[in-house]
Amino acid sequence: MSTNIELLEEFGNVRRSLGRMAVQYGRDLKIGPKQLVAIRFIGKKKKCTMAEIAEGTNSDKASVTRIINSLVETGWLERQFGTEDRRQIVITLSVEGARKIPKIEKIYSIIAERFASSLNAKEQKELLQLFTKIKQGLS
Repeated sequence: MSTNIELLEEFGNVRRSLGRMAVQYGRDLKIGPKQLVAIRFIGKKKKCTMAEIAEGTNSDKASVTRIINSLVETGWLERQFGTEDRRQIVITLSVEGARKIPKIEKIYSIIAERFASSLNAKEQKELLQLFTKIKQGLS
């Protein structure tokens, strides 16, 4: 097997492990990994469009629509008409959603700590540089 395929498979294994951790830690909040990512993104931006959420979370628009619909149904997000263009829908956190942000940030911190715990500071910096280089190569 080529080294490139091994790299891709190991990256996939790491990604799936992170996903399982997100499922495990998100269980208390009754949301999945994609919902965690979306609500965290919206919490940082304060208000955004569906297109911005799709781009910012690296998700397709259909998935984002399902995710946002479920979070609106749970009362964590609100849809509002845009002030400049009433056809544009703006997504914001509800009061309930804003209350969940500290818990979501805690989940991210736990997962990040577990992800990087086997690497020293130099290795973490190198890995970040490698991820950046890979991302640029895929663009």
